[in-house]
Amino acid sequence: MAFVLAGSAIRRPIKLQEKKLERYAQVQTLDGTINRDYYNSLVGTKRIWTLSYENATAAEYATIKTIYDTYKNTDTVQTWEITETNYTVTSTNVHIDLIDREFSHAGTDYLSSFELVLTEA
Repeated sequence: MAFVLAGSAIRRPIKLQEKKLERYAQVQTLDGTINRDYYNSLVGTKRIWTLSYENATAAEYATIKTIYDTYKNTDTVQTWEITETNYTVTSTNVHIDLIDREFSHAGTDYLSSFELVLTEA
């Protein structure tokens, strides 16, 4: 049971959200009728996962930041999978966005909160 990003196990988030983004072309005719043509499933429906972290240690953040830096520097999509009992995601290529980092507890072990957004390629 793990969350795996780019072949590395990452900490389980405190909150996981999955959204589906439907791509379509919308046309409004002269009589006011609106029609939608949905793209096929290969390019049309994309999933977006938002992983929320709180009180992550510097090492936990560094693991994810290293994967993010590799993604940005190589411009190569990364693999993502979840092997939990009640929710699974088979290996999927994703784009990575690492959202603002906040510090909740200063000190020797700067604990931080951040969001990781993974968009299906």
